[in-house]
Amino acid sequence: MNPILIFSTLLFGTTAHSQDWGPGEQIDEAIGIQVTRSGLASAADLAGVLVPGKIALDSIQMSTSCGLFDCYEIKFEKAWVDVSIVDATLTPGNGLLDLDMDLLVQINDTNDRFDLYIKLLGIGDTCHGWVDPFPVNATTSIALQIINNSDGTKSVDAIVGAIEINHSLTSSDINMESCALGLLEDLLNYLNLSLYDLILGQLDSVLQDSIQDAVPDLEAAIEDAFLAASIHETISVGDTEMQLDLEPNDVAITPNGLQIMLGGASVAEASDCIAGMDPGGSMKSMTTVPDIATSQNGMAVLLSDDFANQALYSLWRGGVLCFTLDDSDSLPLNTAILGLLAGDAFDEFFPTSQPIIISTLPTQPPVISYDGAYDITAEIPALGLDIFAQLDGRWTRLVGLSLDATIGINLNFDGTTGILAVELIFEPEDIAVSVIFNEIAPYANDVILEKFSTVFGSLVEPLIGGLLGESLSFSIGSLEGVGLTQLEASPAGQGDWLELAADLGPVEYGACADGGCSSDGGCGGTEGEEGACSATHANPRSLWLFPLGLILLLRRRD
Repeated sequence: MNPILIFSTLLFGTTAHSQDWGPGEQIDEAIGIQVTRSGLASAADLAGVLVPGKIALDSIQMSTSCGLFDCYEIKFEKAWVDVSIVDATLTPGNGLLDLDMDLLVQINDTNDRFDLYIKLLGIGDTCHGWVDPFPVNATTSIALQIINNSDGTKSVDAIVGAIEINHSLTSSDINMESCALGLLEDLLNYLNLSLYDLILGQLDSVLQDSIQDAVPDLEAAIEDAFLAASIHETISVGDTEMQLDLEPNDVAITPNGLQIMLGGASVAEASDCIAGMDPGGSMKSMTTVPDIATSQNGMAVLLSDDFANQALYSLWRGGVLCFTLDDSDSLPLNTAILGLLAGDAFDEFFPTSQPIIISTLPTQPPVISYDGAYDITAEIPALGLDIFAQLDGRWTRLVGLSLDATIGINLNFDGTTGILAVELIFEPEDIAVSVIFNEIAPYANDVILEKFSTVFGSLVEPLIGGLLGESLSFSIGSLEGVGLTQLEASPAGQGDWLELAADLGPVEYGACADGGCSSDGGCGGTEGEEGACSATHANPRSLWLFPLGLILLLRRRD
C-alpha cells in the first residue's frame, strides 16, 4: 500500500456506518424499460420481418386420362407473388401483444405474366395473365416471458402465435390475355375445377407458409432487442475491476403497454486505500417504479438511483477515486503550486522549488441524484486532497483539504444521427472547499480558500477526471429501421428514477440504414473501408450501457 495513503488513512480515521445495499446484492428493480401503447404502435414496423417480399410459386400440372387421350390437362407456370406491408399495428392487451398487418399482394404483373395452359379433349391453348394487387390481412399474438437459461442467466423469450390470413381476391382482380376468362372458367367448372381455386390454392399455402416460416425471425428480433440489455461483464476502470450484472427480471403486458424490469448488481474487491472507511453498502431508496400510464412518450428507460449508487459505491470501494500524483507524472508538480495556493506562506520552508505529491482520500462513496439543476448530478462528498513535500529530509503533509465536488451531466440527443452526447459541467464554484490540516502555516487558510479556484486545474482536474472540454457520446442504434426519434431526461417517481423518455419511429441511422450489411458487418465494404458501417451498426445495448458510462466519467480515461 502506498505510504502516503497509509498516512492519510491514519489521520482521517474510520467513518463506517450502516447502509442498505450490500456489495453485489441483487437489486430487482434496477432499470425499467417501458413501451407505451403509442410506442408499440410505432414499433409495429418490426413486423416487416414477416413480410416475405417476392416469392416464386411452384408450377402446377394436372391431367385426367380418357383412354386414348387426356380428357383435360392444365399447366400453371412462371407465376410469382409479391407481398408488401401497407400498415401494421401492435396493440397491448392483458398478457399479449396483438399484431395486425394490412398487406398488399399481387401475382405477376403486366410485364411478367404467368402461363396457364389448358387442353380439353385434345384441343389446347396457352393463356397469359396476372392478378392486380389486392388486400390481405394477417393477424397474430405475441407473448413475452422471462426464462432461465442453462448458464444460470435470464433472458426474454418471445412467442409468436399462429398467423391468421384473410384476403378478398375477386374475379375482377384476375386478368387473362388471349383468353375469355368467363369461357375458361366455365370449362374448368365443367371439369369440377376453378381458376380462382387454382390460384387461391397456391396463394393460401404460400402466404401462410412463408409468413409462418418468418416467425422465428420476428421472435429473434424481439429477443435481440432485449438481449442487449443483459450484461455480465467485468468492467475495468483504471486499476479497478467491477463485476456488473444486469438481466431481465420481470415482464408485464397490460392495456397501457409493455414493461420489462431488469435486475442488476455490481461489486468490486475492496481496495486498501478505503480501509476503515467502507460503510458496507450503498443507500437504498426503494421507491415505486413510475407507472407506465404516466408516460407521455413512446418509450422510456428508467434508471433507479439505487442501481446507479450501488455502481458508484462499487467503483469507490475498488479504489477508483484513490490517486497519487507526483512530479514524475505528465503534469509537473512542485512547490510552486503552494505559492499559487497560499501566497508566500510556505516560501521560508522551500527557498528553492521542490517536488510535491498530491494524494486523494475518498472518505465517502459518490452519490447520484436526478432532481437537481442538471439532468444528472454526481456528488463526491468529503474527498480528501493532501499535499506532501519533503521537509527536513522526510515527506511531510503540508496541507489537507476536504472537497465536496459536484459534477453536472446534461444529455443531448440527435434524432437524425442516433448519437447521444453527454455534456459535463464541472466548475470551481461547484466545489465546496475546507482546510482540515495546515499545521505549518495555519494563518494562510483563508488565502488558500480564496485562491483555490486559481489552482483548480492543477489540483483537482487531473484527480477527478480531467474531462473538462471533453465529450462522451453513445450511438443508440436502431432495429429493423425502428429507432429513437427524440430523447429527453427528467426525474421521475419521487425523484429517485431518471427517466430517459423517447419516441419511436422510422429512422435512417443505425445498422446499415443505407443498404444491407455484408457478412463482416460492413455496408457494401469490409470493416475499416470507406462505406463500411461497422461504426453505425450500433448494438442496442449501447442504450443500456449508457448509465454505466455516466459512472465511468468519474475516472479519467487513459
